[in-house]
Amino acid sequence: MVELLDKPAGFERIVSDDSAFHADIRLLRHLAWERWIATGFPTTRDEEWKYTPLKEASERAWKSAPAGHADISDLDAYRFGPSIVLLNGRVAPHLSDLSGLPSGVTVSSIRESAPSPGLGSIASLEGRLGSTNDERFTHLNTALFEDGLVIRAARGVRSDEPISIIHAQTGADGLAVHPRTLVLVEEDAGLKLVESYVGLSGAFFTNAVTEILVGRHGSVEHVRDQRETRATYHIGLVSAHQEADSSFTSYSTQFGGRIGRRYVNLWLNGEHTESRLDGVYVGTGGQILDNKTRIDHAKPNCHSFEAYKGILADRATGVFNGKIFVYEDAQKTDAKQ
Repeated sequence: MVELLDKPAGFERIVSDDSAFHADIRLLRHLAWERWIATGFPTTRDEEWKYTPLKEASERAWKSAPAGHADISDLDAYRFGPSIVLLNGRVAPHLSDLSGLPSGVTVSSIRESAPSPGLGSIASLEGRLGSTNDERFTHLNTALFEDGLVIRAARGVRSDEPISIIHAQTGADGLAVHPRTLVLVEEDAGLKLVESYVGLSGAFFTNAVTEILVGRHGSVEHVRDQRETRATYHIGLVSAHQEADSSFTSYSTQFGGRIGRRYVNLWLNGEHTESRLDGVYVGTGGQILDNKTRIDHAKPNCHSFEAYKGILADRATGVFNGKIFVYEDAQKTDAKQ
């Protein structure tokens, strides 16, 4: 089945073989598309987008990216331990290497899975403090992702070797890709992840969402490296939900893209969590590199630490906006930025 729906200028909604998704995922996607239709592209009149203009991107007719082609050698520099490759947003088994994946850690395709707990809910800001919860590109990703990953670490399983997630974009100009990743770390489990966004060719619109659920006493170290082509627009979200006594560390590096916008959102849902957000961005020419972070301290006795630094040359622009919300019951919060 091929379905074409009305759209605001910018994106076409073509879902090939939508029946391959579970019925609950199909419903989630259609609801998300309705939300995107209601908002469309932001403008610089939107306070959250004041310094990051998307006018040129909004006037282009972005098309869904075909499967694409890449050689293993193109991606060797981004492999650390077991590796999973998504090519133009689709899992590419022939480019992946899961040898050495620890027992108790499973990797599956969202397209081939029943809905997993957290898909579509970890990234949501509904009901949270603040009046500028702009989720339009999260809705767009949910509506248009062609495939994605579910990585699950079973209770008590801890891996010291990193797992590489490689999102490679290749093809003609004017293509859009919407990578989706869901990471579920159960109680007392731990994972190290290196998520890379690589532009092999073309001027893409990349709109990526990564959701991470960290169970009680669990830990996640997450590296997100963006090195797409200088003609690419990149919007990316990492959203993590932490239960009590868990730890989450985010390392963000941002080099590529014509315009790159990075969100990191944390929801601290249990006492005695530890969270750290570190980031660096390096811009040259006329690049615009925008970083936005949000930490919701919803429970008491939690600690968060945050440090972002940027290096800019020529006419490059750097933007940083970090928000920390401390809820009424979150006594003894320690938050440093």
